[in-house]
Amino acid sequence: MIVVDASTTVANIAEVIVHTGGRDGTEVVFTTIEGHGHIWPGGKSPLPAFILGKATSRLNANDAVWDFFQSHPKPNP
Repeated sequence: MIVVDASTTVANIAEVIVHTGGRDGTEVVFTTIEGHGHIWPGGKSPLPAFILGKATSRLNANDAVWDFFQSHPKPNP
C-alpha cells in the first residue's frame, strides 16, 4: 500500500509530497512549485516568460534530482 508520509513546504515556493510503501521500499517524491511556468527549475529559459511562464532560481531541479538518486541507490542485482 502506498501512503503519503509527509507534505512539506520548501523556501515558501514549493510543496513536496513524499509517498512511501511501494514494492521493495519504493518511494515517490512529488514537488509542486507555486507560480512557476514550464521551465526547468534553476535553468535558463530560451523563450520569454509570456510564453512559458515565470522561472525561478530559488530551487534547482538538477540538485533535487541528484539528491533523490543519491539517497535512493539502485540495489545490487
